[in-house]
Amino acid sequence: MEASQDELFFVDIPGIPMPVMPDESLLGKTRFQILEHYQNKTGDVVIVDDSNSINKIAYGLKDGRPNYSSIMNYGINQKLLEANKVSEENMREVIAKIDKILWQKGCLWAELLDCIPQKRGYKLTEGHDVALYRHFRITQDGVELTGANPISLSLPKEADRITEDWRGVLGATADTIHYPANTSYSNKYLDGLSFLVWDFRQHASPALDSGKSANDWFVDRITLLGNKAPPKEIVSEFRFMKSKKSQ
Repeated sequence: MEASQDELFFVDIPGIPMPVMPDESLLGKTRFQILEHYQNKTGDVVIVDDSNSINKIAYGLKDGRPNYSSIMNYGINQKLLEANKVSEENMREVIAKIDKILWQKGCLWAELLDCIPQKRGYKLTEGHDVALYRHFRITQDGVELTGANPISLSLPKEADRITEDWRGVLGATADTIHYPANTSYSNKYLDGLSFLVWDFRQHASPALDSGKSANDWFVDRITLLGNKAPPKEIVSEFRFMKSKKSQ
């Protein structure tokens, strides 16, 4: 783990394969800048941009309120408490902070949407008109999609409750409002590529926007990080110091 533990506190959420945390250090950076920052780093920290995981994390935190005992007594969190690596008070504070970031403070970057996947050599399933990518890299030549395994979908024409096919692919709740990408704008100015962004902040329903430019500057965009290190290693190397930024 490269970063100091006073800046990184990864929390285990039920249903998620690795502990996670939101990264606020790159607030205000473009999506491409964030990808470039992390994709070439060595170590166990990775970007979590799968909407299924994002929804499980958000609602896992919500379901854990008000005292988060179900989360504190789960997985690595419980092991850290049992090993006296962190106090219950500090563990609860960190979980509450992550909960607040996701539900009140910021929007979450997610997958890459392609409105003209044929241009990149992908054949869509019949009846579909866009592709969704979860694995890709940024290079000097643009987006590298080798091994991206595109998912074919039909893009809605206007904002409305999320359709069944999108809901199934993204693990979204039925009340999610989807603001679809403007294909004319995307194709003309973004080479057909845009990013999904999730917004859970104090709205009647969660919002999904599938038309955000990777090069735009957004002050409230949050990136989720995961720690793929073995649990025993995370616990043995854990050193918790309360971050000055949270005091």
